[in-house]
Amino acid sequence: MNFQIIRRQFAKIDDAWFELEDLQQRGVTAERSWSSFCALVPAENPDAMAVVLKTQVSQPHIDIIPSVTAGGVWVAGAYYKLESVLPRLRCGAESN
Repeated sequence: MNFQIIRRQFAKIDDAWFELEDLQQRGVTAERSWSSFCALVPAENPDAMAVVLKTQVSQPHIDIIPSVTAGGVWVAGAYYKLESVLPRLRCGAESN
């Protein structure tokens, strides 16, 4: 599976990251949001896939963000870090 690295807006609330669009769908507003590079790993159950991906990602500054709105899990971080991490996630994405 090839992952496309794109830029999305995220917000952090109570030590948890959320995609800004997810928060807006829930009617929640965030005072601040940040743009980050990310890639979507499609999943029927984003929370379960997030647990799997967290075991595969050991690099600091990579965030795993489940997103019901997007239908998967955002893997977010610096572009160069994503380039090295994403190829290792293929087995996790294919096993879903």
